[in-house]
Amino acid sequence: MHFGHMRRYCYKFYRFNLTDKSDRCPLKFIIVVIILLVSASCSDNQTAVGVSQKTYDHFKVIRNENDFKLMLQTSNDKLSVIELFAEWCDPCRILEPILLSIAKEHSDRAVFYKLDVDLNREMAFNLGMKGIPYVVFIRNEAIVGKIQGLRPRIDYIKMIKSL
Repeated sequence: MHFGHMRRYCYKFYRFNLTDKSDRCPLKFIIVVIILLVSASCSDNQTAVGVSQKTYDHFKVIRNENDFKLMLQTSNDKLSVIELFAEWCDPCRILEPILLSIAKEHSDRAVFYKLDVDLNREMAFNLGMKGIPYVVFIRNEAIVGKIQGLRPRIDYIKMIKSL
C-alpha cells in the first residue's frame, strides 16, 4: 500500500521539529488549540463542573428540593405540569418543542416546569419516574396524572384539559 499521498497532505507537520528551540511555532499552535478546546467545552449553558444552568422559555426550572416545595406552595389550585428529562435523552429533546408549544397555548390553565433527573434523581423517583421522558401533572400537592414516554401532542393537551 502506498502512503505517499499522506505525506503530501501532512508535509507541513513533518517539517516541524518540536525539540528545536529556534522554532516554537508548533508549540504555540498546540497551546492555542488546547485553550480553544477548553473554552469551547465550557459553553454558556454549562459551568466548568458540567452542571447544566440552561434556561427555558415558558418553563420554570426546578433545580432542587426547595424549588419543588416552593412550586407546591405557590401553585394553589392551578395545574402544574412537570417534565422530567435529561440532556442526553433524545426522546426528551423531541418532546421539548411539543411541550413548549402547549405551554404557550395553555399558560392560562397550567404552569409548566422542567426537572433534570440527572441533577435530582431522588426527587424524580419520588414522583414515580421509571423512565424518561416522564410528565407529571400535579394539582393541590397531589399527582393527578402522568404520561410515561414520548406520546403524541394531543395526549398532553387532553390530559391538561381533563384535569
